[in-house]
This record gives sequence, C-alpha cells and structure tokens, in this order.
Amino acid sequence: SLQSKGGATLEAQGDGTIVVSGANPDKETYVIEAAAPSGSVGGILIEVIPDTKNANGGSGRSDSGNFVLTGVGLETRADQGIASIGGAVTDFTQNGYDALDLLEAMHPKSEAGVWAVAPQMSKPHWLLLVPRDHRAASLFRLTLEFNSVWKKHAFGKFRISVTDQRDPTLAFLSPAILALKEKP
Repeated sequence: SLQSKGGATLEAQGDGTIVVSGANPDKETYVIEAAAPSGSVGGILIEVIPDTKNANGGSGRSDSGNFVLTGVGLETRADQGIASIGGAVTDFTQNGYDALDLLEAMHPKSEAGVWAVAPQMSKPHWLLLVPRDHRAASLFRLTLEFNSVWKKHAFGKFRISVTDQRDPTLAFLSPAILALKEKP
C-alpha cells in the first residue's frame, strides 16, 4: 500500500515507479507497505526519477525540483520489529548533506535533511539502505520523512526495490560501481 500523511496521492505505475500528485504540504511522510521478496529484507534501493511534471524536470516536488529526505524508518512484519538502518550508500549527495546521517537521523529526526540532490535535480539518483540485521519478514513498511526547514521538498517520482540478498550491493549495483567499492 502507498500512503501520504500529508494528503498527496501516491500512484504506482506499470514500470514500478510511484508518481506523487495533488496536495503538496510543507512537511510530508510517505509510507510504503509491501511483501518482502523470499521472506526477508536484505536491502532497499530508493531511486528518484526526474519527471517533466516537476519543476526543472526534477525528481522532487519543490519549486526547484529538489527534495530533502530527513528520515527513513523500516519495520518488518514477521517479527513485528523495527529494523535499524546499518548502512547507506548513494550515487550523489548535495553539498552539505550526507546520506550516512540517516543512521542517526531517525531519533531524533533531522530538520536539516540528510539526502538532497541539487544541482542535479533533473538526473536520476539512488540511495541504497542496508538494514543492520538481515531479517526474516513477510512484509515490510518503509517510512520516508520530508520534514526539513525547506518546505514542500518531498519526492515527486520514485521507485522502491527490495532484495533478500545478504549483500544488497550484489543485487542492485552495476559491476562498475562494485569495482569502485572494492578500491581503497
């Protein structure tokens, strides 16, 4: 299921993307619930996708086409537990932001934000989240929070992918990126 706590409409497309329309509140929270592949969650890939319907053809709903992600929560539904995020990797982060801050941003929440992509709003980007523990789970709930001081900075178009692999980089990242990961 797809839910906006701020009243926006989240609509799943045939290509697996989620398009957001309607209300664009100052602060927003998206909740995505879905079945876990093969009964476990090893990693979650969040892709933000540029869309000509957003300002500057960006992936965010702000006047600039940017977004500011301030927090991520992961809950699994076999053990009814909260899964803490153990790692975060992204292909690009706006100067002054660090996706690794997601590891600390959940409690307390960060109003400054932890992932934004200016000046590259009109390019696709990704964020890979790795749970601290590989979890058996029949369902998962992913909460994405956009509670920054920058108003109306939520995703406009995105896709969520989940793998059950213990090393999610093997499932999501290209061989070229994996080669970079191995360099000291």
